[in-house]
Amino acid sequence: MSLGRRAFLSRPWAAVRDRGLWVTALDVRGGDDLVVMTNLGFTGLGYWSGDDDLHRLRAEWIGRHPGDLEALAPHASAGAEVALWDLAAQAARVPLYRLLGGKCRETVECRCGGDGGARLGSIVAMVRPEDALF
Repeated sequence: MSLGRRAFLSRPWAAVRDRGLWVTALDVRGGDDLVVMTNLGFTGLGYWSGDDDLHRLRAEWIGRHPGDLEALAPHASAGAEVALWDLAAQAARVPLYRLLGGKCRETVECRCGGDGGARLGSIVAMVRPEDALF
């Protein structure tokens, strides 16, 4: 990886900052999936624990650039911040794990308890090979 590419990955929002990217909507789906949408069609997914006040997050995030992590993330749970990092990875057109330091394993073991196995199966069925960024 060239030095220029490293600098780009350390500033993933630089590629879209001048194009007028902003958050247009926040929604909670399925009880615990936080969905953050932007005007350029990026959709960030995070975890909704219920600890955040959705009305407050909407008031603070809508109309703002999702890359302003210092301004947006202090008022949100870690699960909500994941949605912003997901948007950063999409904007940079790289897998999220690369923004977080790179791959450290070839495989990851999954375990599901309760009805998690049924839910995991439905999630795996939704993933299309063309959506994978790795």
